[in-house]
This record gives sequence, structure tokens and C-alpha cells, in this order.
Amino acid sequence: MNLMIAAKIIAYFLLKGYPLSSIRFLVKQFQLETANGTSRLFFKNNNLFGMSCPLVRPTTIIGCDQLSDGNTNGVFRSLTSCMKDRRQWDTYFNIDINSPSYGQDVSNIYHPDSDYFDHVVAISNDVFRKGLMICLLPFPIITILYLIHV
Repeated sequence: MNLMIAAKIIAYFLLKGYPLSSIRFLVKQFQLETANGTSRLFFKNNNLFGMSCPLVRPTTIIGCDQLSDGNTNGVFRSLTSCMKDRRQWDTYFNIDINSPSYGQDVSNIYHPDSDYFDHVVAISNDVFRKGLMICLLPFPIITILYLIHV
């Protein structure tokens, strides 16, 4: 399941002009924030990146879940609307998607834990690599793989 979602993340952000190095960070962030695509909040809220509910920036969030620790978790209509919101976040905070320090720049704003970047980059590249391979397969093969994993 998380390979197909990783492939969707890769395809979406490639089409939006993100370089592979930045997309690798986003896939790893998805893995960290959703416990490898298994968390209840991910399934319930279509929240790929653990996005909280913003107070001032434009957003595609349609609702907010209040968490027991006092934080919020954004609710999205779809995975695509979550990815759109993640792009809006980068734009709002003037994150240079082409910068070699993209992941660090995101981490400095995204999460109060000073080790957040280290937690993200420590995740294996396997899901990213396999997701990228799925993106590069011809369309009929992708369709078959999708049907197998539905």
C-alpha cells in the first residue's frame, strides 16, 4: 500500500516541478508522519504529511481533529488535496524546492523537534526507490499493480 502512495507522491510532485532530491524527502516525511502509511489519522484524515491546521496561510484542509496532546491534525478531502496543501505550505514559507538544503529548510519550520530532519533522513530510501520504479513503469503495468493492491 505505501509503495502505491509513494508512487502517487512522486508522480504528483514531479509534475509540479519538484526535483527528485526534494521528493525523496517528502516520501520519507510521509513514512515518518504516517508510520509507513499505517496510522489511523492518515486513513481517517487523508493526511500524508502530518499537516496541522494552519491559522493564517491558504489551505485545502476541510476540517481539524484536536489531538490529545493539544496539537491539531488537518482533514483533507483526498490525498491529492493534501499534496496540494503541502505545496502551498512550501510556497507560503518561501521554501526553495530546488535548494540542496530543502529538507533542512522544511524541518526548521515544520516541526519544533530539532532532530526532526535527522529522523526523516534516517529513513531508508527503499520506499522512494520502489515508488520511483512504479512511476517509471508503463501505464498498463501500473494499472495491474494498482488493481492487485486495492
